Amino acid sequence: MLLRTITLLLFMALSPLSNGARSSLQQIQVETFEKMRSMERYQMKIAEKHFLSGNFKVALAEYEKFLTLYEKSPGAPYAQLMWSYSMMKLKKPKSALRGGFQSVIDYWPMSHEATIAAYCMGDS
Repeated sequence: MLLRTITLLLFMALSPLSNGARSSLQQIQVETFEKMRSMERYQMKIAEKHFLSGNFKVALAEYEKFLTLYEKSPGAPYAQLMWSYSMMKLKKPKSALRGGFQSVIDYWPMSHEATIAAYCMGDS
C-alpha cells in the first residue's frame, strides 16, 4: 500500500513533463507574444493547442504553416523551436537537430530561442 502511494505521488509529480505540458523552455516569451499581430497569435494558438493535446504531427504542420505565412514575425524563432520539439516528440531527432534547432541558431542567432536551441542540441 505504501509503495502504491509513493508511486502515485511520483507519477503526479512528474506528470507535468508528459505530452500535455510544456517546460519553461517551451513557452513563448510574453514580450514576443505582445509584438505579434492578432492573426499571428491565432495561428500560434492553433499550433500550441495541438502540441499540448499530443497531436504532434498536426502541431508540426501548424508550426510550418506559421513559418510559411509569417516568416518575418517576432514569433518565427519560437515557431521553429517548437517545430523542433514536435520532431523530437515524433522520435525524429536527426531532423529536429539539423532542420530545426540548428535553423533557429542560423537564422535568429541573437534571439532567446537560439540560446534554448543551443542548449537542446547540447543536451541531446
